[in-house]
Amino acid sequence: MNSASLALKGLHFHIGSQIHEPESHVEAVLRLVECLDVLRRDTGFMPEELNFGGGFGVRMSPGDSHLPLRAFTDAMMEALTRECGRRDWQRPHVSIEPGRWVVSDAGLTLYSVETVKPLENVTYVGVDGGMADNLRPALYQAKYEAALAARPEARGTGGTRLSIAGKCCETGDILIEAADLPVPEQGEILAVYGTGAYTFSMASNYNRLPRPAVVLVKDGCAELIVERQTFEDLLRGDLIPQCLS
Repeated sequence: MNSASLALKGLHFHIGSQIHEPESHVEAVLRLVECLDVLRRDTGFMPEELNFGGGFGVRMSPGDSHLPLRAFTDAMMEALTRECGRRDWQRPHVSIEPGRWVVSDAGLTLYSVETVKPLENVTYVGVDGGMADNLRPALYQAKYEAALAARPEARGTGGTRLSIAGKCCETGDILIEAADLPVPEQGEILAVYGTGAYTFSMASNYNRLPRPAVVLVKDGCAELIVERQTFEDLLRGDLIPQCLS
């Protein structure tokens, strides 16, 4: 606060991800106001801006709720306005970070079924992607829903568990542990919903796998917006040192 080169404008909090009720965000606002009480008393500082972060939950599996964004923002702003009024403060400018809530449902990932491997208690469906293009199931145990693109209403019979497995050389490369789907045929297209957030941005070339293409679909028109990587792309930056050439 005494820096000659930096001007403190505001405060920020981020309390987590996939939060499906507004009460936690309201509690964070109240705690932030308590912090401001101390800062104002001890330093005279009053922020011009407050950032309430993100973490607003979206529906990823059947048991998840998907509240309107206003359910969070209205509750937080009501709490902040009330507490500022009690203290005779001018309410600071407020911003949020609703990234996942905005883009998650805007994206889906298409995979081709490459293998179907029935075992005693589970049938594994191997697809042409996996943790290289969507690390979240392996890293965060994130849950996704899927459908067969040519028969999107088709569901499983409730018998043997169907697991969607990726192609990486990892036992943990499971995209969906128990998919509510009929056993697909080799070559069918599998659509995984809700992959608009934190999938392409976290994609890697693990196992030397090229990143997939990205297609934008609007009003019935599909256009390529990111080209599929080639193996030449993967090798383009590699150099043979002079001592080995």
